[in-house]
Amino acid sequence: MILNTRQVFSAWDKEELVGLARVVGEEADKVYIQDILVKKDYQGGKIEYTLLKKALEKNAQIPQKILLTESSRNVIRYCRKEGFTVSEQEAFGLIINEYSIKKEDTF
Repeated sequence: MILNTRQVFSAWDKEELVGLARVVGEEADKVYIQDILVKKDYQGGKIEYTLLKKALEKNAQIPQKILLTESSRNVIRYCRKEGFTVSEQEAFGLIINEYSIKKEDTF
């Protein structure tokens, strides 16, 4: 496992790995959700959101959750659509640490 990894979440289509999310951090009050990766043919559905939701639920007791992701219009639009607030934008990514899960999206 990669250094400082707390959890890894995966999405599968039968025997094929189609998505992956990784949570890292050693601190008790902060985790970083990063490496939310979904194969191109599977992007745009709910896989990204489901992986993110599972990571947030598993770390519900952690006060600060920071999502590190690529800085693209699609990602920004997706995060805002799902109730996230962009806190900081840099050349290489986003830091998003405010969120809400929509009740209708729960399983």
